[in-house]
Amino acid sequence: MIVRILFGLVFIFSTESCLALSPVSIVNMIASPEKYVGHNVRVYGYYGEGSGTKLYLTREYADAGITESAIKFASDSESMEKIYKCRNNYVFVEGEVTRLSDGAIIIARVTEVYTTYDQIQCLRSKRNHDKPHSSLFEYRNKQGE
Repeated sequence: MIVRILFGLVFIFSTESCLALSPVSIVNMIASPEKYVGHNVRVYGYYGEGSGTKLYLTREYADAGITESAIKFASDSESMEKIYKCRNNYVFVEGEVTRLSDGAIIIARVTEVYTTYDQIQCLRSKRNHDKPHSSLFEYRNKQGE
């Protein structure tokens, strides 16, 4: 059993490195965003109704509008229309961390946004296949058997 878990984790992390995509904790992104400038990241957080283009630590922070616990993200207007369909959900956001001319650090050129439990893809890049990170979801499903 332990060997299966270790093999699964090695497979998941080796898949991530092949895609040059770093899973990053939203807490780490909020605390030290400058560490991730120029990197492609995947961040998990809550995308709320009135949050504009911010990813919050929790739904409660989004409802209260506590922007100190949020990360801005952006993409082209066509993509943002698709992304808006994921609001009021916990989501994964993938994109490149960029420093704007005013010094703000955001996740720009968002390539994927999808909900966590029902795997609704609101924005999908061309690099992925059937499902977002299907190897991770398949691994989790096998563990439940």
